[in-house]
Amino acid sequence: MTAGPGNEAIIFIDANIFLNTILGTGNQAAASARFLEDADSGIFSTATSVIILNEVLHRLIIGSVVNSRGIAPESAIHQLKLHPELIRDAGEAFEIMEDIRSIHSMEIFGISPATLLGPWQSCGNGAFWEMMPFMWRVWKNMRYQPSRPMIAIFPG
Repeated sequence: MTAGPGNEAIIFIDANIFLNTILGTGNQAAASARFLEDADSGIFSTATSVIILNEVLHRLIIGSVVNSRGIAPESAIHQLKLHPELIRDAGEAFEIMEDIRSIHSMEIFGISPATLLGPWQSCGNGAFWEMMPFMWRVWKNMRYQPSRPMIAIFPG
């Protein structure tokens, strides 16, 4: 299935699409940026979840602390636990998240403990292919009943 004008599919956006665009790194950065621009223009419908957005924010905060304080990446989380005030220095991360939230055609799916715990427990060790049924159950439990097919984008 392809996505484009006239296609009724909803494209699920993974964290890598956002991070490739924001960081401008990797061989998928330009394609990811074009994809998000097309999504914002309404060429196709997109969706993501608060879990994905939290992952993006987490990585942006870590990157901000590493860059602004010269902290080694492997100790950034420990430093944030010791000095939570460092999060205040990550203002740009929060601005970027507002930009992501403003993508016009993107729906953001919520999550609650009730929608997360049941499906997660039946997911085994969390391998990728085991996660797909988990994600579907989460969407279903969130009362999202897709009237259109859902396409997941995971850049390789």
